[in-house]
Amino acid sequence: MDNQFQKRPNYLYPIFSVAMVLFLLGFFGTLMIQTQGIIRYFKENVQLIVELKKDLSTGVQDSFVVALKQAPYAQASTVEFTDRETAFEEADDEVGDDLKDLGLGNPYFDVVSFKLDAAYLSQDKLEKVVSELQTKVEVSDIYYQKGLVDDIGQNVSQIGKIGILVSLILVFVAMGIIYSTIKLAIYSNRFLIKNMQLVGATYEFISRPYLIRSIKHGLLAAGVAILLLILVFAWIDGLIPSWSLLRFDAPMLIFFVFLILIGVSLTVFSTLYTVRKH
Repeated sequence: MDNQFQKRPNYLYPIFSVAMVLFLLGFFGTLMIQTQGIIRYFKENVQLIVELKKDLSTGVQDSFVVALKQAPYAQASTVEFTDRETAFEEADDEVGDDLKDLGLGNPYFDVVSFKLDAAYLSQDKLEKVVSELQTKVEVSDIYYQKGLVDDIGQNVSQIGKIGILVSLILVFVAMGIIYSTIKLAIYSNRFLIKNMQLVGATYEFISRPYLIRSIKHGLLAAGVAILLLILVFAWIDGLIPSWSLLRFDAPMLIFFVFLILIGVSLTVFSTLYTVRKH
């Protein structure tokens, strides 16, 4: 009668916990593997604004823009010239008042903005580019966010490391959940296990069903984690195609196999420890 109402283990919790651990390991692991590509994306969006001197002829301005498009450090497709009248009108639209009525004149300069080529994204090379541009007779001043290039790389790497650390902490949480679940499973079958021991069943024979189940659970958890990773990576790639997180190439497939091995190992070793102890 007691067996009819005894509590049975719920294996969804360990499967879900292992899947979440593998998902986090896979996500942040991929971020660290793809760090250079992600850093490249952010760095290539670092914009330089070159302020031109006043009273330059249209021909001189056009020549400067053409030369900048041909420069190795500039992404030619991003070079954009904005004259001071257009800048003033845009500012007028943003403020919402008629700035011309204030009688302040036009304080803006003609500017050329562009994004750097990937080969010139280190802080040293960026400073050399700025120094070279400052020697141009057409240039009045240059604006860019100093230190941003190096900060981007440090921040992305830091995020990846923190994510891996959190994932490792969750590994122990998952092992605790597996331990409790297997312990409950052993307890619910304690009379059957006791009878098997009385007739001479070995430890390997008794533990085999638990190990087979743990392998299945590890594979299922890894499958769920990989499916979630594919969906999340596809979503991110849709937003930012240049990241290319989802690539079914050899390194990515090896990484997925690695996650499967981690999932199976995590469930098997946790089960072995629990069964041996109880």
